[in-house]
Amino acid sequence: MGKLFETLIARRLSFLADRHNLLPNTHIGCRPGRSTEDGIIAITERIKNEWRKGNVVGALLIDVKNAFPSVSKQQLLYNLRKRRIPEVLVSLIALFLSNRSSSIKCSDYTSPQHPCDVGILQGSPLSGILYLFYNADILDVTSISVTLNSQGWVDDIIHLSSARTVAEIRPALHLAGTHLLTWGSHSASALDVQKTQYTYFTCNPNKKDDTPVRFGTTYIPASKTVIYLGVQLDSQLRFHVHGNAAVKKAHGALMALTSLARTTYGIPMRQFQTLVAMCVHPRSDYAAIAWHEYNSNTQTVSRLNNVQ
Repeated sequence: MGKLFETLIARRLSFLADRHNLLPNTHIGCRPGRSTEDGIIAITERIKNEWRKGNVVGALLIDVKNAFPSVSKQQLLYNLRKRRIPEVLVSLIALFLSNRSSSIKCSDYTSPQHPCDVGILQGSPLSGILYLFYNADILDVTSISVTLNSQGWVDDIIHLSSARTVAEIRPALHLAGTHLLTWGSHSASALDVQKTQYTYFTCNPNKKDDTPVRFGTTYIPASKTVIYLGVQLDSQLRFHVHGNAAVKKAHGALMALTSLARTTYGIPMRQFQTLVAMCVHPRSDYAAIAWHEYNSNTQTVSRLNNVQ
């Protein structure tokens, strides 16, 4: 009954968020009708639209350390009220996050129970939508700079800035980074500097500029390839690196399954084909709608056809 009740509350929050625009439209995680592939398509299309205007697009990608376990209960309830969630739902969520305890188990030892008033449960149907309300302020960056756009998938955030040159992009991304750090200090959330990525997208070799961007007290070097939602985005959106990785993943999954299809003692071919469709194809074809052009016979496609 507990999971059912949590699911009902989560669906109600999601409905209110979509009906009354309580969350940024670009906060796409854990919301119906929006997938990671939609997020990748939205990012690549936005970059290409800026290219048509003759602009360069810079990207700053951040990740939050221990996102769900570090959620502050009081800050979460404050954010829910700020975004006009009805008080009856806020009260129910407050009860859901109250009177909790935790213990540590190591081998045969189990520690005593300790009160736990921080974090939201991972695996709960409520956790995803609650975290969207918790960190929604991260995506409100248009007031900082008109050149900034953001997109989030739960705790994976990407800030985009466009301008004529890379030098004009870095100040806007620095402001976005300062905004992120300020949010982290107010929300008791630590940003993972080691996983922070910076790159710029352009097909014009005359506009290349690998000067690092400032992020707090550190400088993030420009990378030729960054990873967002499991897809490797290169600076020219050629997707050669991602294609090679997809081939490698598909080949590895196929090799792991071949032992099940031995001639004498293996499973029937029909079952093996079903396993390939379930285990190999998702690894090779993930987000292909974004990184593969329809009806183009590239080297990556040929290699994937050989694997499949």
